[in-house]
Amino acid sequence: MRALTVFFFVGLALFAQAQSSKTPLQTGVQTFAGSGFPFLKTTTDTLNVEVLTDSLTLYGSPNGGFMSGNSGYGEYAKVQEFDIDSACGVEGFVFWFAQKKMNSQPTDSSRIVLVWYDMDSVTTLPDSGRLMPKTRLKTDTLFLSDIDTSSVFDGSVYLWQPGAALAIRNFAAGLIFDLMDSQDTLALWSSYAGNVGKRTWEYYLNAWTPMYYNWGIDVRFSILALIDRYAGFSQPQPFSLKAFPNPGFETLHLIVPETLKNAGYMLLNNRGQIACERRVGIVPAGQWAIPAQALPSGTYTYLIFEENKPVFSGIWVKR
Repeated sequence: MRALTVFFFVGLALFAQAQSSKTPLQTGVQTFAGSGFPFLKTTTDTLNVEVLTDSLTLYGSPNGGFMSGNSGYGEYAKVQEFDIDSACGVEGFVFWFAQKKMNSQPTDSSRIVLVWYDMDSVTTLPDSGRLMPKTRLKTDTLFLSDIDTSSVFDGSVYLWQPGAALAIRNFAAGLIFDLMDSQDTLALWSSYAGNVGKRTWEYYLNAWTPMYYNWGIDVRFSILALIDRYAGFSQPQPFSLKAFPNPGFETLHLIVPETLKNAGYMLLNNRGQIACERRVGIVPAGQWAIPAQALPSGTYTYLIFEENKPVFSGIWVKR
């Protein structure tokens, strides 16, 4: 992991058009101090970097909760989806908490569940082709008493490192509320994302729905995914690979160095499903011709393996 630090400026600004169900509660100006948070990486290795540059706010609910946390309407979980354009290593997540209220007794028993989901479900939404959270990849619990939001920034930034893993499709991270006392509340900062992204989700009434469907606006939760595009690979991009023609139609040609041992490949569609593959030990190094005539048009991710470990990934467009 490249231990780079970086300095970010974040403005917390009030939205001009607030509705009664989402009332802005806090505003201000804070700074991401790289020297104080060495776990933060460069923007090229951080997903959802918009929360570091957008105007952020905290929305309140009439029920006394928060839009970006437990709102008082009985939702089970809220997560932020992350878009990836090729396979990458996920090394951890940063949660930027905005506010909490602890009214339960004893005060050290209420917990929040940190969760990392795979976006691998079959969609039931009107948005054609959408996938929703399904498989829990990793979880961890965090006592509310260990979250310090009194300083507004320093103590409210929490780094979660559940262990690195390779992501081959979109994933999501966020909060599950079933271990938190109903008298307590917790929220993240959020930023406005317009009505087109629909990448922030909540589990409500036994179903996943985008936040936009239930709240009328689409927000980003202040959750950063720390990634390494070659984390977990045997070498960090140990060679250059030629893929042609790109875009292509009938065949994808890959020129792979003959230094690879027991090499293989996998081609994934935009739903993360395996479109075609050749197992390790069958494909010799050199020039590979991957048949694609029968594949539908779209964007594909190709993975190159050596000894069952991914060593290269890229994007190919099928016309």
